[in-house]
Amino acid sequence: GDVVLVVPSTINDFKMIAASGGSSLTNSSISPTSADVTAVANTRYFADISGLTANRNFVVPAGAVGDEIELSLTVGDDTYALIIIGDAGIKINGGTAATEWSRLFIAGENVRLVADTTSNWQVVHDGRIPCIATQRASVTQTGLADSTETKVILGTSVVDNGSLNDTANNKIVVRRSGLYLVKGYVIYLSNANASSANHCIVYLNGAFDASRFLANSANEYLGVVNELFYDATAGDYYELYARQHSGVSRDLYYSTTNKVWCILVVQEQL
Repeated sequence: GDVVLVVPSTINDFKMIAASGGSSLTNSSISPTSADVTAVANTRYFADISGLTANRNFVVPAGAVGDEIELSLTVGDDTYALIIIGDAGIKINGGTAATEWSRLFIAGENVRLVADTTSNWQVVHDGRIPCIATQRASVTQTGLADSTETKVILGTSVVDNGSLNDTANNKIVVRRSGLYLVKGYVIYLSNANASSANHCIVYLNGAFDASRFLANSANEYLGVVNELFYDATAGDYYELYARQHSGVSRDLYYSTTNKVWCILVVQEQL
């Protein structure tokens, strides 16, 4: 239980102690556009990916035990990504060889890999930045037909870290595979008819996926929340739908004064 303090006798001893735990990496600035990048062991890459013309691979090669590779995005891209993938026969975190581990596209994201065998690299630092997108309604949506699924018109971006919002099509598109929390909120305007069920529905890739509903009395506003986790794949997209069973058409509630509106949130869980 004693604490032992070792004091070096000379300044050179301090230098040796500092150097013994460090690593020597060669710095390299890259700006990929139309070609993949093949990494070199013991290199630190600073990447500007704003010129990408499509998703490109950052290929991790075979290495010796203890080799390191670092990748840091100085400039990101709103559309395309740099995909971190092992070369033929090379694994990352013990996964399948030559398979995507993940991808980077947000400025400031960074990862550090260390080879624990000649054919596997471990991610020892994961500096990916979680994506989060929120879209809300910007008008009162009227005339929702009875017993009919109706797409909620959103179109106003509130938060968009990672460029997931597609406001023109009222949807949120995942750019990186992984676990996501999806939250939908639909609020119905009061009317004279009670409803047996008012739904908040999440659509996945253009099709019904999950619904939550509540009943309301006549002349009563009602907000319905739907919250789910998804193991999403890059390119998956989410939309918000409503369905009500009052027997007549019904409107959705929107108020800038009270800051109440329908909303869809998609949040990456890293």
